[in-house]
Amino acid sequence: MRSTEDPAAGLWQLLTPDERPVCGVEHEYEVRDPAGRPVDFRLLADGLGLGRRLDPGDPYAARGPWGGVVTVDGAEAEVVTPPVPVGHGAPDELHAWTAAGRDALADSLPPGHTVHGYSTHISVAVPDGVVRRVADLVVRHLSPALMLLLDRADSPGLLVRPRPGRLEVCGEYVQGPALRQAAAVVIAGAEWCTVAAGSRRVRGELPPALRLRTTPARQRFGTYVDRTAFGPDLYATGRAAVLRSRGGTETAGERLAAVVEHLDGRLRELLLPDDLADLRDVATGHAPLLLERADLPATDEPRTSPAPLDLRDRIAGAVRVSTVSATWWTYVLRLDSPGGTRWLTVPRAWLGSFLRELDTGRLDAALAGLCPADPGGVPGREPVGSGAPPRS
Repeated sequence: MRSTEDPAAGLWQLLTPDERPVCGVEHEYEVRDPAGRPVDFRLLADGLGLGRRLDPGDPYAARGPWGGVVTVDGAEAEVVTPPVPVGHGAPDELHAWTAAGRDALADSLPPGHTVHGYSTHISVAVPDGVVRRVADLVVRHLSPALMLLLDRADSPGLLVRPRPGRLEVCGEYVQGPALRQAAAVVIAGAEWCTVAAGSRRVRGELPPALRLRTTPARQRFGTYVDRTAFGPDLYATGRAAVLRSRGGTETAGERLAAVVEHLDGRLRELLLPDDLADLRDVATGHAPLLLERADLPATDEPRTSPAPLDLRDRIAGAVRVSTVSATWWTYVLRLDSPGGTRWLTVPRAWLGSFLRELDTGRLDAALAGLCPADPGGVPGREPVGSGAPPRS
């Protein structure tokens, strides 16, 4: 009788997963030729040497040595950060990853071609069971605050999308301090709405739900909040736009200030002091919103240099370890030994520990035990350890 025990169980015991929730940013860029004309990035991407094609669901996704992915979205180029654990300084790390990705994209283009920011998508992990409810709470309680932080006077509106395992908030292209501050509010707001989704008592502590008209997003499932969703044109009227709820009326500026104050405790944990002070100034009107500025604010340099995952091939004793598939949540590794081949599925939370222990040699025996020992044996055909790590 064949054993039903997972042969990778001993491997997982050697590893320590990072179970923190994660966040990420996708930046879309319009690519222009030397004459300033927009070009279809799909026609350029294959010849640019942007990195390894490891995402089975996206034929354009190229994982580069900078640490993230460059792909396409329609005719635009898209820079995707790797997942960043949510914690102190996470917005700064997101900023650093987006800057690294933008530079990698720009440096890969033919001479004279330039990149121009098009949109920002901020994601944060939310359990599948509540992500649609969380998206609804974000729209009804927090959307005008996010719109004032992300968008400009000529922006169309906000997209809020529930995705597998995460919530995605999409607005105008922002970088530097504006990106860090908006990312922090999205993270803190999504966390609060996740708690509120399961508790009526906590839900009552959110700012009152607003009355607004929304429409389904066109390209992917989600909700589109137009600039006129609240009645007045939010981007034309700005802070003075009147919002209506069951609790009465308030201005958009008052809602922004209330949201930032409401999330202050969590924002203190996410942002460095200068960014938190600047965000408070923006929220209270002591500093301008993006839509109140005639020009875009200068982008400051990233204040951290995150280290990318090293996905190069490795030798662990008699086993060659190669990464053959990589997504936001899961990595598939190929294990080649003299006796044959096995595949190992490693969830994102476990990969950092796996690579560290792999480089120390501590996993040599465990990986050898997963592979056929007899060079004349039949190579394995089924994934090993897919979904087998113990739950913490």
